Amino acid sequence: MTATEKIEKLLIEAESFIGKDKTSSDGEFNAWKQSLIRFLEKEYGKGSTTTRTLSSRRYAVLSLDGVSHQEEVERFE
Repeated sequence: MTATEKIEKLLIEAESFIGKDKTSSDGEFNAWKQSLIRFLEKEYGKGSTTTRTLSSRRYAVLSLDGVSHQEEVERFE
């Protein structure tokens, strides 16, 4: 699988989370995030800005109105 095919697959998987009750503690989400991080490490290196930024990023549930519900997420973490 080429790098382009891999990132397209990761993006399709990410889009599949939209509208579902996924949180940052969900197993399916964590598996996806780990796949993304491994891809970035392979393509850009472990110490790259891109890899470090996405590795440390916090994810929050967004409602359809685009408002972050971070407080609700933090209660369950």
